[in-house]
Amino acid sequence: MWPLRILVRLRLMVAKPEQVLLAQGSRGQNPLTVLFLLWAVLAGAAYALGTPPPNSVTASLPNWLVIPWYLILCVGGVIAIVGIWIPDLLMSLFVERSGMMMVSPAAAVYASASFAFVGWRAIGVGGITGAFAIACAVRWWQINLMLWRLKVDLAEAVKRAALAESGGAQDDTS
Repeated sequence: MWPLRILVRLRLMVAKPEQVLLAQGSRGQNPLTVLFLLWAVLAGAAYALGTPPPNSVTASLPNWLVIPWYLILCVGGVIAIVGIWIPDLLMSLFVERSGMMMVSPAAAVYASASFAFVGWRAIGVGGITGAFAIACAVRWWQINLMLWRLKVDLAEAVKRAALAESGGAQDDTS
């Protein structure tokens, strides 16, 4: 595993500045992301543990939807926050992506259910939760792109290393 970490660090050292900034975006430098994830953890934990929700949209939704949603929100938020603060870039991206994979669909289901059960009166909570779901999905997609790019770069580096080790000779029989 250590050669992969070295290649990732080398990739970041020779990367274009915007690529490094994109990769460093997973390091918790966006306060909006961190604050929304903290909200997800605190609200999810409080309501999942029995704090009565306010008499609003949540009161109109069935318990079979509300309790699991809060649990998934809490667990996914914790995982994403842990991922943001892991110092190893590759591990950070994998863990943060795992959290986003939980939070994004959970938030989308809740936002959809809010509108389905309550109608347009859910515009505040449903809209904010829907926007949060979209933001998490976009971050999930960004992380997938970063991981794919690192995979491509690693494959290219392995090919170059194998070519250099074989003395630069190429197979002309193809």
